[in-house]
Amino acid sequence: MHNSNKEIKSIYLELKGVLHSLKDITSGSSWFDDNGFAIQVNDIVKRIPLCTEINDVQPYLINVEYLEGRKTNIVNIIPTRTKISTIIGRLDGLYGLEDEVKQNGLTFIQNQHQSQNQTISIVLNLQEKILSEMPKYLEGTKERSFLEKLKDKLPSVTDSLSIFSSILTIANETGLSIDAIQKLLGL
Repeated sequence: MHNSNKEIKSIYLELKGVLHSLKDITSGSSWFDDNGFAIQVNDIVKRIPLCTEINDVQPYLINVEYLEGRKTNIVNIIPTRTKISTIIGRLDGLYGLEDEVKQNGLTFIQNQHQSQNQTISIVLNLQEKILSEMPKYLEGTKERSFLEKLKDKLPSVTDSLSIFSSILTIANETGLSIDAIQKLLGL
């Protein structure tokens, strides 16, 4: 047995995808397996002993029925859903996979929220600095023009990179040097 968390998670997510595809099937309790659904699911399930401590996967394999006069097999939906749900639950119980998926999503959301807060903080500090510096420069000067254009641009910035990009673009348009920008914005 080779315990590979990546492989376990892959199997888990594949099975969740299969189960998700079954949730909308409501017409009757079985359907024709024209596309080899049972074989595909069974191939996923048979990989479980290769990377987990679950050795007997026979109870989780999808059984098909042969219908005379038909070239394909029939899959019964209720037992199939039950088997897939059961093995998903067992994998999650043994390896805490659902918590990991939720935690990764939560971490992403937290990082995104923190990044947005930092951008808002930078924008507010820049707005405050711009408003305090504008009265020091006469209309039509490079410095005043830079500050006015930056003030107008700030509401549309989305992240720190776009703030710095805007500063450099506006500085180039108005002919201000990096030294002048540092002095104006107190950087």
